[in-house]
Amino acid sequence: MTRKPVRVLLVEDNPVDFRLLSADFVRIGPEEFELKAVTRLSEAVRVLGETGMDVVLLDLFLEDASGLEALARVRQAAPDAPIVVLTGLADEDLALQALKHGAQDYLMKGTVDTRTVFRAIRYAIERKSALTERRLLEQRLLEKQKLEAIGTLSGGVAHNFNNILTIILGHCNLMLERMDSDNVNRASIEAIKKAGERAAVLTRQLLAFNRGQTLRPALFDLNEIVLNMQHLLESVLGEAITLRLDLPPHLGFVRVDRSQIEQVLMNMAMNARDAMPDGGALTIATAASDSQVVLTIRDTGCGMTAETCSHVFEPFFTTKGLARASGLGLSTVYGLVNQNGGSIDVASAPGAGTAFSVSFPVGAAAKSVQCQPETIPVME
Repeated sequence: MTRKPVRVLLVEDNPVDFRLLSADFVRIGPEEFELKAVTRLSEAVRVLGETGMDVVLLDLFLEDASGLEALARVRQAAPDAPIVVLTGLADEDLALQALKHGAQDYLMKGTVDTRTVFRAIRYAIERKSALTERRLLEQRLLEKQKLEAIGTLSGGVAHNFNNILTIILGHCNLMLERMDSDNVNRASIEAIKKAGERAAVLTRQLLAFNRGQTLRPALFDLNEIVLNMQHLLESVLGEAITLRLDLPPHLGFVRVDRSQIEQVLMNMAMNARDAMPDGGALTIATAASDSQVVLTIRDTGCGMTAETCSHVFEPFFTTKGLARASGLGLSTVYGLVNQNGGSIDVASAPGAGTAFSVSFPVGAAAKSVQCQPETIPVME
């Protein structure tokens, strides 16, 4: 595959340096670098706002800005672009301050050759990429820790609440057994019992993450599971929503608990249905690589903001109001996928629908979950 040239923005107002550096980039050729050269910082800010660049080669002393101010304005215009400072001022303190404020390198004119400049550009891009990846990993770790804490708290509440419900339902049953069918209080007791049973369903959903239920993993083709669920999913979605399947052959097998994967599909279909009250389409697609089988569930619904996506797998989180939903559908999906050795990601934007990607290792063994009733292992 052909490597794209590095897009470099040169910000330099010294005519001699401007010509020399521009000539060096031309000599290297457009296959390596795509150069955009400007002489004023205001022009640089405009270019960065319009097109974006892979790296900025910046002289700190320009006609319309100088020193750390120039660096700060470039960083504000392009926070993700690595910056290499190339200046004629031998100021160690300024160099340290520039690096502290986000520059990837600080080069002195007259002390470096063309090869050093180009190498600094490459290194700056690599360091910036590594730093960005590290921050993403740290963010994911924080999200996992947050979900673990929420799961632990919810599990403790659910376990204790389940004990209280057992007492309430037990006394309801005793009273109904001893009560005549025409007793004026019978309807009230039955209403209490039904409310308690609904509450018990919610606590069972929470405790299902680790209630001691033994997984029954076996090798399955995800395509076959989806096809067997097709008619049931269509009935859940209703006539206003079209179910589309994209299931290429020779997918490969995954080791999962079939009943739990069916529950994942059902919960995802119900979530998609609620996101498309005026109708739409739900696409279920599969794909395979050497080590992963990916199941994608994509709807054409209202979509979600980045803020909503960051909370979507948390227990009790819902955008529908607790009167309409318990907020446990997607958190249950998250727990089931993790128990079966998989992972799940979400991509969405307002008005652009939502896509959930569920990945399973090819033929990997599902994890056996031990019983610890007071804790919900939302994350591993």
